[in-house]
Amino acid sequence: MARNKIFKKVRWALKVWNTGYNPDILFHGDHVAVYPELGLVFNRIKKSGNTTVSAFLADLSNDFSSEVEKGFKEKLLKPKKMRIFDIRKIKTLKSLVVVRNPYSRALSGFLDKLSRGTSSTYQGFSGFGNDTPEGFLAFLQFLKNGNMHLNRHFWPQEELLFQPVERFDYVIKLENIEVGMQKLLEDIGKDPAYAAALKSPHKVEAGGRKITSASRRLQQYFTPAAIILVQEIYAKDFRTFDYSTEFSDV
Repeated sequence: MARNKIFKKVRWALKVWNTGYNPDILFHGDHVAVYPELGLVFNRIKKSGNTTVSAFLADLSNDFSSEVEKGFKEKLLKPKKMRIFDIRKIKTLKSLVVVRNPYSRALSGFLDKLSRGTSSTYQGFSGFGNDTPEGFLAFLQFLKNGNMHLNRHFWPQEELLFQPVERFDYVIKLENIEVGMQKLLEDIGKDPAYAAALKSPHKVEAGGRKITSASRRLQQYFTPAAIILVQEIYAKDFRTFDYSTEFSDV
């Protein structure tokens, strides 16, 4: 009950301050990280370079150490840990979101969470434990049949933004992460050359199962039917982030 009262007060405060923020996203522990030293707030999107970029920024802000590599995400400063009046200061920070081509993001989610059939969390999803094009297709059909919002790894990216996309200072595509990050680093007074580190996964996930190499495996899993389903399920993302629906453009 106390938690609900606090949340209502926060929603009221955000409305009064006219922030335009989505409280459900802003205060969800997995979606937003604040880096005061960098003057930056990062809208984290699952399966869109979230771990590597979060760790990269933590390195830059001197807020990262080898002692917390394994659980570094718990060490990130999140709005839900901030005082209510400090949340207003987020408007003064540069805002960043990294997005990903819907085709490769959908496949990455399947490969990471379902294909191996190792996590009971996803046992009720179609395609669980079926690491084949047929399994991937079954998974996509399952999402289309009203199950997209069962887990945030599979939500449209547009629905995971804490503010309208046009208000972000930087909307960087994962496919061009190094070039996009160079401009951001220059703007916040850091050496643009640091962006070269983003060519590879950060050490906190290098060698881990989260790395699916989905972008290199598209031809292996995508059938014509799967292409159509992704176009339908993630139509918002194709439009909002200016991605071509042509599969040959991936």
